[in-house]
Amino acid sequence: MDSQSRRKVETSALLKRREEDVCTQEGLLGGWNRAILGALAGEHSRRMLEAAIPEGKTVEQLSSECDVPLSSCYRITKALLSEGLMVIERIVITGDGKRFAVYRTTFSAAEVEVGLEGTRVKARANEAVSEKLHARWFAMSFGPKQDPSSVDGVTD
Repeated sequence: MDSQSRRKVETSALLKRREEDVCTQEGLLGGWNRAILGALAGEHSRRMLEAAIPEGKTVEQLSSECDVPLSSCYRITKALLSEGLMVIERIVITGDGKRFAVYRTTFSAAEVEVGLEGTRVKARANEAVSEKLHARWFAMSFGPKQDPSSVDGVTD
């Protein structure tokens, strides 16, 4: 094989490997990981996520604490909800009948790793949110007064 043919084969192999690398990177960045990276890249969304880790916040509280315009805060909150990065922790009804939602971040920490194998995002679930969702699930499934560890009154 002459040197020109060998270069074509090497170049072709290199391009194929680059295509595989791109596919690997896209595969590592699944929907949720891509959503976390996108949210952390935006200054407003990052500040809102950070503010809602320790305790739930209303959109008005997030707007005030994070210095984000209220209309932007509503738009960002809606996007974070649809991506699964925030949840509605509870709905509050005031004495005069007004309703508002309290939002909480679904993860408490995120770590981004960029390397030769691609980009990876590791997120730690917000335990407070997980515990509340778990309690609500069992309250819906077993009733509010029944012990979730027993089904049909039988315990292990």
